[in-house]
Amino acid sequence: MTMKRTHPHFIAIGAPHAGLTTVMRLLVTHPNVDGTIPSLHFFSTDAFTKKGPAWYEAQFSKGEHHMITGECTPQYLSRPDIVPHIVRHFPDTKLVVMVRHPLRRAIAHFEQWRQSPKQQHRKISFTEFLNHVPEAQSLGLYGQQLEVYFSYYSPLQIHVMTYEEFAEAPLQQMQELYRFLGIHDDFIATALRQFAPPPDEPRHPSLIYRAKKAVRQFYKKIFKKAPLPITPPEYALSTYISAANQKLLTDFYAADAARLSRLMHRDMGLFWSLVDNKTDLA
Repeated sequence: MTMKRTHPHFIAIGAPHAGLTTVMRLLVTHPNVDGTIPSLHFFSTDAFTKKGPAWYEAQFSKGEHHMITGECTPQYLSRPDIVPHIVRHFPDTKLVVMVRHPLRRAIAHFEQWRQSPKQQHRKISFTEFLNHVPEAQSLGLYGQQLEVYFSYYSPLQIHVMTYEEFAEAPLQQMQELYRFLGIHDDFIATALRQFAPPPDEPRHPSLIYRAKKAVRQFYKKIFKKAPLPITPPEYALSTYISAANQKLLTDFYAADAARLSRLMHRDMGLFWSLVDNKTDLA
C-alpha cells in the first residue's frame, strides 16, 4: 500500500564540504528511508519560480507508508533569503545540518575546486583561492547562517552534526540521526558494521562458548585490521596556509563560533580550537 507524500520529512541543508553527502549515503540504506535522497537545489535556484512547489512536492509522492523521504542540498544553509520560502511551504519538516572546522571545510572546498580541468586552478594557492572565491570563507560562518533557520524553526526540528564527531564515531552519530528522524535506531549500515560493539556475553557461558571465544580473540589479535575510516584523513592546516594567515582566519571564525555555540549549547570555539588562537602545526 502506498501513501501520497506531499512534503519531505527532512531537508539536509548544509554545509558544503562538511561530510553531509557521506551521511546521506549511509542514511539511504536504512530500511525506513526512501530509496533516494535527491539534491534538488529547488529553493536556491530559479527552479522555485519556474517549476513551482507542486513539482517539488511531487518528488516525494512515491514513498511507502513506512518510509520517510527527504532531500539534500548543502547550499541551502548559506542562503538566508530562501528560509521564508522553505518554512512557508514546509513548516513541519525537520532540518539536518553538518558543520566542520571552518578552515578545514574551506580547504576541502579548495581541493575539490582545483580538480577542475582548467590548468590554472591547479596552480592557485589556498590563500589565492580564498581571495578568488570569497564564498569559500563565508560558507564557514555557520552561526550566522543557522541563526536565521533557528528564528523560523523550533530547535527540536534542527539536528546539527559535526564532521569531527562523525569521523570519530560514525555509527553513534548515525544512530542519533535515526532517533531525530523517528526511525529505528538499531539499524547498522553495512559500511558501519566494523564499528558495532560486540554482542552481549551470556550470563553463564559454557565451556564450548568460552573455547570458541578464545579462538575468536586469538584470530582477531593476529588477523583483524583496525576499522577503516569513513572519512578521509583530515587536512593539516600548515600545509596550506602560513601561521600568520591561519591566526587571522582563526580570529575571523572565532566570533561566529560563539554565535554557533549559543545555538548548539556547547563551546564550538573550544571544540575547534578557535578561541585560544593557537596555530595547528599537525
